[in-house]
Amino acid sequence: EPEDVLEADMYRRLAADLRSNGKLAIADLTGSPLRAALEGGLELLKISHEELVREGYAASDSLPDLIDGARRLHAAGARHVLVSRAASPAILISATEGSAELELAGPVFEALDERGTGDSLFAATGVGLARGMSMIDALRLGMAAGALNATRRGLGTGTRDEIERLGAHVTVRA
Repeated sequence: EPEDVLEADMYRRLAADLRSNGKLAIADLTGSPLRAALEGGLELLKISHEELVREGYAASDSLPDLIDGARRLHAAGARHVLVSRAASPAILISATEGSAELELAGPVFEALDERGTGDSLFAATGVGLARGMSMIDALRLGMAAGALNATRRGLGTGTRDEIERLGAHVTVRA
């Protein structure tokens, strides 16, 4: 942000170029950069439930509306769509699970500072994918990083060992 720092078409070109070269393109975007990146094609799009409603993809923050909104983004060019929902379980529209709707629930902690939990989730998921993990395993790592981040003051302060141990406690269900 702000949205006009980079030309929106740069996101389309970047996503398309990454895909053309056998690399994964993942994004956490809104507005015209999101629309452009979807045109280029994304392996994973992470978006919050508030952003999904604000951007007009979902009519409300009800679970059926959020799922419909995520499906629209999937159809628009994101192979997997992860909708983060603050303390509620995240929603995943997964192309590798037969276009299934999955719910990912991390461990529940009393939050000390919620800032940066979505960023930690997204960054750790990217690390997992870069390591060659499956989408589900990478998202388990991401959910754990986000949950751990909320328990601390200071962004991204969890250690690799703590995050990996916590990832075993993330549940995935239809």
